[in-house]
Amino acid sequence: MAVKVLVVDDEESIREALREFLLGEGGYDVLLAEDGYKALEYFKGQAIDLVFMDVKMPGMDGIEVFRQMRLLRPEVRVVLITGLPDEETFDRALAVSEDVVEGFIPKPFKPADLRKCLKTVVAGDRHASFRLTPTQLDALGRFASAATETASKALGEIVQKATVVSLQSISAVPLSQISKPLEEPGAASAAILAGFSGELSGKVLLMLPWNDALALSDLAQKLPPGASRDFDAEGRILLKALGTIIAHTYIRTIADRTGIEVELERAELLFGHRSALIRSIAGEMSGPAGKEADYLFAIETQMRIIEPPVNCWFSMIPTVSSMKTLLRALGAFG
Repeated sequence: MAVKVLVVDDEESIREALREFLLGEGGYDVLLAEDGYKALEYFKGQAIDLVFMDVKMPGMDGIEVFRQMRLLRPEVRVVLITGLPDEETFDRALAVSEDVVEGFIPKPFKPADLRKCLKTVVAGDRHASFRLTPTQLDALGRFASAATETASKALGEIVQKATVVSLQSISAVPLSQISKPLEEPGAASAAILAGFSGELSGKVLLMLPWNDALALSDLAQKLPPGASRDFDAEGRILLKALGTIIAHTYIRTIADRTGIEVELERAELLFGHRSALIRSIAGEMSGPAGKEADYLFAIETQMRIIEPPVNCWFSMIPTVSSMKTLLRALGAFG
């Protein structure tokens, strides 16, 4: 059975380009509307599966059309087409619904973008139920930088050594992409994982390549670099303690800077390949339908201890609702 798609755009070239693309993909029945009024007329009379909606249109803009469509059919799925996916557009769309905006397709769009969007939307997954804007990324970056610097100072005090920690990068990435450099086949990693709860909930994760984790363990035990070849009982205890304290310092910074009540839960030390560890975390954080982890974002900081050289990736992975709470506290959402 063909998927019925309604394309709404005041530019004829855009409408025709989308129709040509969809027909070329096969399996789509395409309707075209040049304005919001025509779109609502089609929508009321037919069972539309998916709407591609231009935001900027004369008369009635795309967000208002989306709002009226949702009143008629709350489960409607909409992909917004916009030349400028700005903060105002994002906030207005989420004010209508945080759950059924499938994503934003920028103009000029590329076939690869459309194909990827269709693949996930038609399969029943949200293409981008929660998209971070440049303003939000900047707010998270500044916050993560401050929290990580506080945590790195705590690390220096613990090991009683003038430890210089360099922040290599700070980013907000999908859960599947965190610690990406550790994805080498056969490369084992060590991870300290802890949950946090309260007004915010989620996970914090400190992940290190195997040899870097050994180096950190040597540092904690005041052993010469390269002394340990494996993790004995004392090394495991100290590594877990270090990771827990770093995570606790980070979480306390959240509470101090935002006024949000949040507590760190018991940490665990894990060993394994990066992909397996990420799958395990995703499984724990999946929602009732098993889809939550598909659109979780991690606030990831790549750190490097200068001497001895230790590379590590520290990530805070809030639930979707907690990410929104955090952004509101930072003045970057809603």
